[in-house]
Amino acid sequence: MPVFCCRSTASRLTALLAAFLTVAAVTVGAAAGTAAAAPSTPGGCPTLYVLGVQGTGESSEDAPVDTDGGMLGSVMRPLLALAGSKVARAYVPYPAGFGGAVEGGKEPYAASVTTAMDRLSSMITQIADKCEDTDFAFAGYSQGAHAAANVAKQIGAGNGPIDADRVAGVALFGNPARPTNAPLFPGASDQTAPEPAPGSSGESLAQIPAPQQGEVSGGESAPRQISPADTESCPAE
Repeated sequence: MPVFCCRSTASRLTALLAAFLTVAAVTVGAAAGTAAAAPSTPGGCPTLYVLGVQGTGESSEDAPVDTDGGMLGSVMRPLLALAGSKVARAYVPYPAGFGGAVEGGKEPYAASVTTAMDRLSSMITQIADKCEDTDFAFAGYSQGAHAAANVAKQIGAGNGPIDADRVAGVALFGNPARPTNAPLFPGASDQTAPEPAPGSSGESLAQIPAPQQGEVSGGESAPRQISPADTESCPAE
């Protein structure tokens, strides 16, 4: 389960995440050996389903799952243009609240993240049940990165809605639950590129330029009850 984390400018975020997820789609498709049906085809299933969890104030309980917006919207649009019918995408509707301190829901941060985790897991289950050969990628920003990271960790530990070998990649930006001095790739301080998607050779990863990121010393601004001490996560904004 390759996990990619970054703290950088908006333009660099867009380029890196779009490239990362597009390569995931290409390599997973090559491993499967078949072309996926277009996501818009009734009953069809893509090679890769990307689920995005937006940041604080960027989503709501009734937010549309197929409307590009917020930071992740600027990533999903070029991703779909590059990958075509191999990829489908959806956003997780959740309160995205911070106790009313910012625009968005009034739910406390911990409750909002927990709802995002539950919704993300539910959407994964629904898609996985319908599309047995489809793999997944998760993209999260800010509060949404916290939720996506926690669900990815549950999957990696064998406690999630799907097996870990169905996750082609996880891209997290501005995760408030990152440990202090966490590296670009969790658990791999010297790594500069994602691991190959399961079942693929990894040759297409050469298309992704090595991210440029300085040392980020801060970490763990999220509430402890949803930020385990042994978390390997990503640089906070």
